[in-house]
Amino acid sequence: MKQKTIMNATNNEGVHYINVVIKRLWLIILVTVVAGGLTFALSSTKEPTYEAHARLLIGNVIDSANPNLSIFDLSERLAVVYVELVRSRDNLDSTIAELNLDIDRDELSKSISTHIIPDTPILVISATYKDPEVAAAIANRVAEGLIARAPSNLTEQEQNRLELISQQIDDLETQIANARSESDELLRRIDDAQQIGFLDTESLLVAQYNQVSDRIATSQATLAQLLDTYLSLTQRVNTLEVLEDAQPILEESGISPLIIAVAGAIVGLILSVSLVLFMEYTNSTIRNEFELRMTTDLPMLAGLPKMGSIKQHPQRYVITRD
Repeated sequence: MKQKTIMNATNNEGVHYINVVIKRLWLIILVTVVAGGLTFALSSTKEPTYEAHARLLIGNVIDSANPNLSIFDLSERLAVVYVELVRSRDNLDSTIAELNLDIDRDELSKSISTHIIPDTPILVISATYKDPEVAAAIANRVAEGLIARAPSNLTEQEQNRLELISQQIDDLETQIANARSESDELLRRIDDAQQIGFLDTESLLVAQYNQVSDRIATSQATLAQLLDTYLSLTQRVNTLEVLEDAQPILEESGISPLIIAVAGAIVGLILSVSLVLFMEYTNSTIRNEFELRMTTDLPMLAGLPKMGSIKQHPQRYVITRD
């Protein structure tokens, strides 16, 4: 019996709080609408910003026909270092000076964000600004400054040497191809001389063939050395190159004011309901039979019913004398 009484009291308490929420529904709706309207007004008056992204590739994994996992791992580790160098003082100051920006170093640093695409050596540099063209220029300039600081960038002398080696490789490949054609022709003539029986001609052709073969072997050895030098200059792990330039994006960045307004309205709804329930929970006034039983656990002998308004029911308040 006692357990049933407790269950009834609990159910009645739940119904009571629901009635309280319904009774204060006008206040809850008012707070929700005001909160949503204020957040919408504040977000709408905020100056729009635009975002641009530049992508950098760290290492030479895409240039290698058979890249190994160690190159990927080292490139990803280097990417973490370059993330920290993006906001270096020199890089930020040079960006402000070159683009003639009207912001200081701290503001520029806050407008720049970086992240590494998971499981890749690709570094993404993002810039946010009130002008889409300037946002793209900032992202590209920061990327260029980072590339300029990379320790393995080729010097002008190394670049000239690389171009010279590339030309020499092309020339040697052409010479080797011509020498092989000449070698094939000599072999054919040697075979004809053997069939005819011209021994003197055969000996002369064999000597020429040997010379051509020696020339091919020497050219191939030189080509191998040049290729090693070329690869040592180009295939470095600690390198940076622009994978994708930042382009102006005309769409505003950030969250839509409408979404912000909805979020503000939801927060207002939660706060208003919580406030109404809290005020009701902390109210120690005994206002009905249910609250009396919950507070004192004593039987009620008598009570005054709720009569309502006199204007609505005047006959209830008529007093007669017998």
